[in-house]
Amino acid sequence: MAVLSIAWSSPGSVAPKEAKVVTPKEGEEAPKDEPAPVKRADKPMFVCITDPSATDTAAFDKLEKIILTEDKIVIGSKAFACYRMTPENAAKDRLLASAGKEIPRIVLVSTDYENVTVLEGSKLSVADVWKAMEKEFRATYKGELEKVSKGMLKVLQEFDKVGAALKVQEEKEQRADKPTAADKADWAKTRDELKERQKKAEKERDELLKFEKKAVKVAA
Repeated sequence: MAVLSIAWSSPGSVAPKEAKVVTPKEGEEAPKDEPAPVKRADKPMFVCITDPSATDTAAFDKLEKIILTEDKIVIGSKAFACYRMTPENAAKDRLLASAGKEIPRIVLVSTDYENVTVLEGSKLSVADVWKAMEKEFRATYKGELEKVSKGMLKVLQEFDKVGAALKVQEEKEQRADKPTAADKADWAKTRDELKERQKKAEKERDELLKFEKKAVKVAA
């Protein structure tokens, strides 16, 4: 199957920056109390807190080789901002410092920073991580993450089939000593058909990755 991977980044922190407190100078009026704008991230966050040098290699291998390579989790990660953090950096983050304590662990954070889901210990499994991702997806986007995952797997299988067929066609053309005009026309037709299948699969992939957000409810 086509190669899947999670697009990781390494932020200094996950928690939103706190608003600066403005102190009026002598003789100036104090600023009016106005409700602070709600801080909201562009995507929900998928935070992996891990330390490759930790002594618990079994837990590290389970995370890296099983959970983070599971097709549906990798596909689902496209709806999240995915971050890798060291335990030291997580401990300095005011949002993550109290979000679990075991290493490794995964923490999901909602776009409004209000809901934090910790997956560690026995909860650090493919089933539990996927369940938490689905819940956060429903809170943020329209539709179902399971449908996206199944649709994307079909698209990736089509990419593989087209790639294999193109390779067979290429080898067929290379083996031919004296191809006729009819042969060349047939080959061109086959290549065009495969290119169309490729374009169709790419379009389906792009549509699946267009996550439509739910309308944000504003408190009265």
